[in-house]
Amino acid sequence: MDVSELYGRDQIEQLIKSRDLVEVTGWLVVIDAELYVIEERFPDPYESGKKIKIANSDIAFSVRDSISPLGGGKSFVFHRVKVIGSFLGGGDAVFEVKALSLEDECSTFIEINLKPEYVELAKNKYPDLMKKTFIDSNDWLDYF
Repeated sequence: MDVSELYGRDQIEQLIKSRDLVEVTGWLVVIDAELYVIEERFPDPYESGKKIKIANSDIAFSVRDSISPLGGGKSFVFHRVKVIGSFLGGGDAVFEVKALSLEDECSTFIEINLKPEYVELAKNKYPDLMKKTFIDSNDWLDYF
């Protein structure tokens, strides 16, 4: 189900209460050093559209280790995504991911390894990937 569909029928509140596993689709992006899934048909700027925040944002390190990052822009990743997980209580649309697949250049979905030991290895490879800095730029490459 696309992110926009979750907002269209107030399903997020129901899913927070039930803690049911659900598959959510959209685009995987980084906004303010946090990982999000935004709606398939996003507005410009995409940050202002419907989105769900990924609770376990450290999986961004596994994503980075599995893909070639984009060559500039606000986010190193801007890929179609399928995530399976559940919504957490306590506020906005916060989603805990159990499984994640990204669409590659060949339009096939590849599963990303989310095992904690793999995430830790990837964190060691890219220690500055998700750090907030005071650089005023719209290009993620400027942060390195």
